[in-house]
Amino acid sequence: MNEELILVNEKDEEVGTEDKLKAHQKGTLHRAFSIFVFGNQSQILLQQRATSKYHSGGQWTSACDGHPRPGESVLRAAHRRLKAEMGFDCDLKEIFSYIYEANMGNGLTEHEFNHILLGSFNGELKPNPEEVGDYKWEDTTNVLKDLQTRPENYAVWFRIAMEKFPPENLGTKQRERLYHVKNDDSIVGPVDRDEAHTRGLLHRAGMVFVLSPDGKILLARRSPSKDTFPDTYDCACAFHVTFGESYEEAAKRELREETGIHATPEYLDKFSFHDPPEHEMVAIFKCRSNEPIVIDRTESIRAEFYSANGVDSIVSSEHVTPWLKIGWKLVREKIA
Repeated sequence: MNEELILVNEKDEEVGTEDKLKAHQKGTLHRAFSIFVFGNQSQILLQQRATSKYHSGGQWTSACDGHPRPGESVLRAAHRRLKAEMGFDCDLKEIFSYIYEANMGNGLTEHEFNHILLGSFNGELKPNPEEVGDYKWEDTTNVLKDLQTRPENYAVWFRIAMEKFPPENLGTKQRERLYHVKNDDSIVGPVDRDEAHTRGLLHRAGMVFVLSPDGKILLARRSPSKDTFPDTYDCACAFHVTFGESYEEAAKRELREETGIHATPEYLDKFSFHDPPEHEMVAIFKCRSNEPIVIDRTESIRAEFYSANGVDSIVSSEHVTPWLKIGWKLVREKIA
């Protein structure tokens, strides 16, 4: 590959450089970007990666993906790669970023701090055949549907980005599909999140308690902008289980996204509760970590460690989520 990547920490602060191939062999966190380009009538430009690519060949992704070079800004690199791969350029702005890690096979791991940039274009494209196998303009609603039924056709980082993409920027409202379950947690089928809340349908969820090396428990304060139980105390992360993933997979993913902790949580117990609009089957997990906490500010406004007695005091107040109140009492002796 003979290309140097910018290595970063979980705050996107530069910590060094590394050869591109070595970074992917070692799974080192590095800076990257994905460009989403929209045309007329909510159509998104998709690129099919050339089959000669070192991984994910033949899969569909956004208009362009790449890595900034040492000393190069994300925006400058994005314009450079967009012209090199698709033969055009347009105004771009960054709208969000995220960290992901994925095994790509053949001894390669993608571990990226990925910056998502947004642009619009309606002119002529001149794709580079060495980079691009094919391209197409597709309605965003159709893409979202296809991601649900044929996720293997899309690059993993594109799938994650589409899950996180602000609906107002997609030009369509994304639907989050959950597990509709019976009282014994057997599966009824998929259900849209809004429908589950409106109809009070029992659906899968989870929560993770994070312990420091000295046994203190991490609690988060939910963002005031949350649509359910805003500005209340919660465990380190609480989540819905997306249809198609296990409780364990959801716990590990959400823990990484909401706190920056890379760990495999341990299952403890399960309970159900009904406090409108939520009606959930909640799996409880725990993990112990000394990693720095990097909270997702869209989810929480702060996070702090408390003693078990401190958690007892908070849980006895009115400013807590219902699942924290129930879950803590259920597993306190297994944690404290």
